[in-house]
Amino acid sequence: KTGVGAFLVARAHVHGLILRAMADTIGFCPPLIISEDEIDLMFERFGRALDDTLAMVQGLDPFVGQGHALPAAL
Repeated sequence: KTGVGAFLVARAHVHGLILRAMADTIGFCPPLIISEDEIDLMFERFGRALDDTLAMVQGLDPFVGQGHALPAAL
């Protein structure tokens, strides 16, 4: 499915995480100074974005229960 990386990055942004999509690679952009708790939070948010992306790839609506509809452009 095309656009998976871009979708993942967009969902990460919704969850408060800054990522970069570079073809089939995702780049994290953490601050230079980060605590262990913030690293845990970063991966928790990444997990949510991955769950949303898996739902999209499987043809499910990752926005169900969040008060949103799946955007037509994605």
